[in-house]
Amino acid sequence: MAIFLMIVSATAVTFWDAEISGTEIAHRREALGTARMALDGIKRQAASNFDLIKKYTADDPFYQTTVTIIDLDLYTKQVKVVVSWQTQGTARGQVELTAVVTDRRAALSGSTCLASPGGGLPVVNSNLVLSTANGSTGVVVRNHLAYVTTNSSVLKMEDFFVVDVTDPLHPTTVSKLHTGPGLMSIAVSGNNAFVANASINGQMQIIDISNPVAPILKSSYKLPGHYTDNATVGNVIAYSNNRVYLGTQKSQIAEFHVIDVTNPVAPVELGSYEIGAGINAIMIVGQNAYVASPSSEELKILDVSNPASIRQASGFDAPGGSGNGKSLAILDDLVFLGRTVGGKELYVLQYSGPQMTELSERNLDTSTVNVTAVPSWLFMATTDTAKSLQIWNTEDPANPTLAKSLGITDKITALACGRDKLYLATSNGLTIITP
Repeated sequence: MAIFLMIVSATAVTFWDAEISGTEIAHRREALGTARMALDGIKRQAASNFDLIKKYTADDPFYQTTVTIIDLDLYTKQVKVVVSWQTQGTARGQVELTAVVTDRRAALSGSTCLASPGGGLPVVNSNLVLSTANGSTGVVVRNHLAYVTTNSSVLKMEDFFVVDVTDPLHPTTVSKLHTGPGLMSIAVSGNNAFVANASINGQMQIIDISNPVAPILKSSYKLPGHYTDNATVGNVIAYSNNRVYLGTQKSQIAEFHVIDVTNPVAPVELGSYEIGAGINAIMIVGQNAYVASPSSEELKILDVSNPASIRQASGFDAPGGSGNGKSLAILDDLVFLGRTVGGKELYVLQYSGPQMTELSERNLDTSTVNVTAVPSWLFMATTDTAKSLQIWNTEDPANPTLAKSLGITDKITALACGRDKLYLATSNGLTIITP
């Protein structure tokens, strides 16, 4: 009888374990279906409005769905969906799915600017004062965050700001950092912000922005060579494919530098090029660097395919006036060159190397501080207080026309476009505008 009871008991336990196992398999199958539905919904959201992808937690009577989002770079987010449930006892079961979603429209165009002017005048959404002692010098917008550099009149003031612009009507500063005497320009890639520093002791700095609430100065880089002037300081910066392109003011050494930042804590200069003038703007397209400067040839196109032996591939010397090369925007084979006041201040050029063709020019009677181009439109920041922001229709590049303008009280120093908004770095902080 004892042996019989032992056999019966063992059989009962086996049947009970099989019942639990079958139930858990059913739970797992249902949870997997829930996770797939959540992930499919996020993929559809990415296709319609990439910026609206958010983390969330949802509960039903049995399952809990948790979605977390990690910003990988300017155009991609990693999405993780975890569906969990209470198992027999105290443990919890879960299934997990991970995917990477891409902002295809922005990635294909090379920017996150999808702004298209509406029927009315541009509207100021908000003005955020960063500091009364700080004049903003640069701005980059990525994933609802604006990264702003400033050049403070007070040495120990913060000069790097991270601003949450999720609500453009109420932007908020989430962090700020003091890096040195002041910053002049910024480029962002992945978890790094590359900044041009107004110091002869370290013309470039790299800031870790993996945690925007607590940015960290990762490294500072001093250009090689012998110079004793106070002009060999960072003025403008651009980034492409693990290389930083740094332009300085007119210097005792070359003004254009290519720096390898594959290892952000140990940058290495790959090459340099003498411009003979300070550099005001740099744009990188493929193996070419477009450089705007006060040189008599306001636009130089440099072949940087071999940084150790940089050569000039083409250039443009404006036919008249005294204006200097100040700003650049590139859209496909179109080059928009902005100049300081003096003759014609806007040139629309077409470049299909090595041929440079002038399509049109405009007399603005103001300096162009910064320009950003999207199909059919050019957004321009100027020093004209009555028309600080100008929006030009460039559907016909041979005949661009001023569509609308807006006066800004504060002096504009830089302009960026993120999704459907324009972000202006000003003498007082950050201004957000719907065009």
